[in-house]
Amino acid sequence: MIEQAVPVAIALVTGGAVMFNRVHSRVNVLDRRIDNLELRVVESFVPKSEFVAAMVRMEEHMVRIESKLDTIAQKK
Repeated sequence: MIEQAVPVAIALVTGGAVMFNRVHSRVNVLDRRIDNLELRVVESFVPKSEFVAAMVRMEEHMVRIESKLDTIAQKK
């Protein structure tokens, strides 16, 4: 009986180790892919300071356009 249990136990431990290794390698691959995606996302987005500066410039242009429209409206 013990002669049969030892190979079964060894097979179970080996099978568990193989499955653990496969899951571990897939998690590592997924982790690397997520890291690469995060890096690409960060590279393609505009920093908040640049966005704020662009919005300030846009607002200044809009104020100039509004003042020109006001002068045109006052002439009529």
